[in-house]
Amino acid sequence: MCKAEKLLGTKSSPSAQSTAQGLRPGDVVYIWKSGGARKGGGLIAKVMVTGRAIPARARAPWPNPKEYSWLIPVEIMHELERSIPDSFPGNRRGVRFLVQNTDLQKGLRELTPESAAAFEDAFY
Repeated sequence: MCKAEKLLGTKSSPSAQSTAQGLRPGDVVYIWKSGGARKGGGLIAKVMVTGRAIPARARAPWPNPKEYSWLIPVEIMHELERSIPDSFPGNRRGVRFLVQNTDLQKGLRELTPESAAAFEDAFY
């Protein structure tokens, strides 16, 4: 639905809300599917932000719209054929993408330059 609507929805964690409000057209967002390697989890796509985030106010066009706080207009840049998982030894930072697993669970987060480079490298 996100792809068809060209929208990315953020949940209500304070950090996700803050990050959503700071996004600008041209920013890149990497899309992560939760669930682990056995369920096809991992990096699945990257999108470009095409407009400022707007409050969802129960207008999110998918199930449970009230769970979303912001809607971000996006355009798909690259969608992977298969997800690229990561491993999190000791429930810590990922080995491949260098992101704390709890950051992935909380929704939209700003990446360190080191993590952004690791995500970008996955598309080449």
